Amino acid sequence: MFKDTGYNKAQSRKHEFLDVSTMRRLYDFWKADEAIDSEGKELFLKREKQAIFRDLGLFLFMYLGDGQNLADTLRLTYDELYYATHGKQLRFLRHKTRDRNESASEVIFPITSEIQEILNRYGNTPKLGRRVFPIMSDLLSPEQEIWVIQRYNRYIREHMAKVAKLLGLEQMPSPTWARHSFATNLNNSGVVPYKYISDSMGHSSNGDITSNYIGAYPLEKMLEYNHYLLNEKSKESIPVVDKKALLEMLKGLSEEERMELISKLSE
Repeated sequence: MFKDTGYNKAQSRKHEFLDVSTMRRLYDFWKADEAIDSEGKELFLKREKQAIFRDLGLFLFMYLGDGQNLADTLRLTYDELYYATHGKQLRFLRHKTRDRNESASEVIFPITSEIQEILNRYGNTPKLGRRVFPIMSDLLSPEQEIWVIQRYNRYIREHMAKVAKLLGLEQMPSPTWARHSFATNLNNSGVVPYKYISDSMGHSSNGDITSNYIGAYPLEKMLEYNHYLLNEKSKESIPVVDKKALLEMLKGLSEEERMELISKLSE
């Protein structure tokens, strides 16, 4: 299914994704910032609730930010591109898995309104060179960074399980599901080109790791494509028909013209 994105190498994980409607439910739940029972009582203590919603926010950020892995997210910084685009884009280097023996690829993603909401709630105040999230200090050693990443990977997994149970989801998503869901949902939209999905995931074609460069996709096009991460295509493109106007038009046609029109519509 993902021949052009290199995603066919992970067929064993093809069911590890959440569809668009489920992602929309998760986002709406996160945005409401409320976890109460039928009687209006809080389901979690304040500190636990804050941690659960924070980690759900990180999961959503990973998904909306072109399917980042957790290490990408925690190392993300406000760099020159962020300021050059007036806070409209961020970028990171996606590091390949060791067995693929490839270099890191630069990935640029748009800051959608939903991503901005997450940044407003959990992000650091923007400053050149500062990390986007106040979770992992840039003063840590590589070994310490790995420890933090592993710890938050566990946190997200545990807290997503609680969210899934609360919302009645059958799946118990882990952080890696953000990446799989990004690729699957854009592919299933039937609108987004394979190359965009591939470049967004840091994949290269024919060994060309420079194919994804700054300005390869206009911001407007990125926003258009990523719109389908939380919005299903289904009824969006179906035009509203003015039946009265249509009948008036048909009345004005000759029998021959009507038959010709019907013939063309049947093709």
